[in-house]
Amino acid sequence: MDEARLHSLLLQYGKKLTEYIGREDDDKIKKRLLHKYEELYKIGTKKVTERNLLSPVEDEINESMHNPRDVTNFLRLFAQPNLKYLTHLYDVSGDAFDREKILDSIKKDFNQRANKYILPRALWTRIHVFINGGLTDKKVWFFNNKRYSLNWSSPEVIEWSKKNPNIHPLNFEKFATEAIYPFKQSIEVKAPQLEKLIIDKAKSTLAEKYRDFYIDTFDLDKPSFYADMDKILSGISGIFESIKERHSLEKNYIKILFKKKKQGVREIRVIHVNSECDKPLTMDILKGSLSGTLKNFYQVCDWSIIAKNESKYNVLNVLSESQEVKRNGVTEEEIEGFTHIIKIYAF
Repeated sequence: MDEARLHSLLLQYGKKLTEYIGREDDDKIKKRLLHKYEELYKIGTKKVTERNLLSPVEDEINESMHNPRDVTNFLRLFAQPNLKYLTHLYDVSGDAFDREKILDSIKKDFNQRANKYILPRALWTRIHVFINGGLTDKKVWFFNNKRYSLNWSSPEVIEWSKKNPNIHPLNFEKFATEAIYPFKQSIEVKAPQLEKLIIDKAKSTLAEKYRDFYIDTFDLDKPSFYADMDKILSGISGIFESIKERHSLEKNYIKILFKKKKQGVREIRVIHVNSECDKPLTMDILKGSLSGTLKNFYQVCDWSIIAKNESKYNVLNVLSESQEVKRNGVTEEEIEGFTHIIKIYAF
């Protein structure tokens, strides 16, 4: 797409986006959408395709907004001051911990930095609520299908901090176990947690059929990385659901592998051994549970499927950070069965 065509389509898309935003009541959502458009304009042909700009702005999946590296780069900020102190003890030499002072710095840091990245709305909301709470005590955040009501601005946490000045609320056992630890796990996986998280998800999703499957894992206990683990686990749950629907005595073996590819790329493979695709491998297969997987992986990780059909190993690149990657292809890589490749950009 030449530069003149790009700018013309960007202007058209901007007009449609402005009209759409005019119907949105939430000022923060408006601001974030406009910032994303500005970023699209800056990156131009590096990311935007004609297909993206001609799609409706209200489309839930707009691939020009699929930038999983943004999620990783943003979440890595939680290893640095000030966001670090949401889940870590305060370690500034010679400076006493002051909850109100630190929380004020964290809020400013979050608001300034979050606007520089394309982030999934659910991730932004989870972090925002964990920091700020809501207008009422009923405001909650979620991880792994569980709701959490405690946050840094909960009256219970504020009251504890008043009684324990200069002490980080990580020392408040209830807050640590019911908020800090699960929140941290929602944005960062530490070895050997990944294996248990995925197996637990297999158990809950396969339910009564879990015992009918043989599940082998390889190296899932090794990785540590930052990612939106809530969305990744939800997406993997959809994959297990689709496998459950295709279960038979000949197709009851699942292999789950972790591979560290080139620097900054982690790969999880979920293989339904001996399962093949009995129809063309196109986006039309993303029905039911796999449509949910698409929504969960969007903006968080890349996702490809390899399946054997008519003696060929066909590839469907469902989500890719690079718009240069073709949607469909064929590979010479032999597979053991219907294979889902989840690519996480984790440095």
